[in-house]
Amino acid sequence: QILDLEHFSKNAGLSLTKLTPLFKQTLSAEALEDPRRVFVLLIWAFISSLSGSSADEECRTASRKVLDEEPAIRLVTSSLAQLGFGDYEAWKACQAVRWMITNTAWLPEVQDLEAATLFEKWMKDEQLREYIEVNEYNQVLWFNQEKFVDMLWYMRVASVLWYASQADVSAVDLLEKNILAEALFARLLDGLKTSEYQLAKLQDALS
Repeated sequence: QILDLEHFSKNAGLSLTKLTPLFKQTLSAEALEDPRRVFVLLIWAFISSLSGSSADEECRTASRKVLDEEPAIRLVTSSLAQLGFGDYEAWKACQAVRWMITNTAWLPEVQDLEAATLFEKWMKDEQLREYIEVNEYNQVLWFNQEKFVDMLWYMRVASVLWYASQADVSAVDLLEKNILAEALFARLLDGLKTSEYQLAKLQDALS
């Protein structure tokens, strides 16, 4: 039942009619490489509103602080373990929930954003940096290709779901914002191809 889009939409507080066919397809169990991703999105949707409306930045920040505490981290990772996640998978999924809470409310300004600016903002979040496994070797900062792609998937889906849940957002507005966002994600993926998994080269490619 949790993998049913209508059930997901209801639990996440989203309007199903606002979601484009593209996202209905993206979130279907058949389209997911790992259907357990829906569990991660559900946890994010729930915790995002733990301290109030996720439309409010202060509430999102407060909700993030709750999940940054060790007891909440243990609760989420243990719950994910019961849902079939290994220890490493549960830890990475919990990291994703943490950075999604405070980094997915950017679509209202998407028309004014550049890929480099958006990525620079994301890199200020330590949990997101850890999620893509930024590490230094031979005085070079590297990142994990697979986790970078996973990060973009979660960011893309969660950002659109967050925007779709906001009041007074029409289906047309959602579609327009989604089109602009897709161009940014395409730029990020193009940057990945030439980065050789080095953070500085990725940033240069986006500039």
